[in-house]
Amino acid sequence: MTSTNDPKAAPYGCQWCGDEQHHHGHQWHPAAGLHQWTKPTQDQIRDRMQARRAGRSQPARLLDCGLCFEEEGEEVHPHPECTAAAVPAAVVGGEPGTNQ
Repeated sequence: MTSTNDPKAAPYGCQWCGDEQHHHGHQWHPAAGLHQWTKPTQDQIRDRMQARRAGRSQPARLLDCGLCFEEEGEEVHPHPECTAAAVPAAVVGGEPGTNQ
């Protein structure tokens, strides 16, 4: 669980604990008690985005797909139209000596 003020908190993470909706479930937080994912306020989203931006050692770089980016040395493929995220690199070329 991340703090709501933690730069690593997802901008659209839970209002109370900062965890993302897709794996939140029911969690305990001192301020909210046992809670489900709650939409963050617009101020929280803005503050979290600014904290993440301020915490970067390098600016994000656009990847070859033109839709996604590299952040902190890792490729991030969040865009729903990105085809690079759907095909793992090991599958693209096949293994040497196989008929793929």
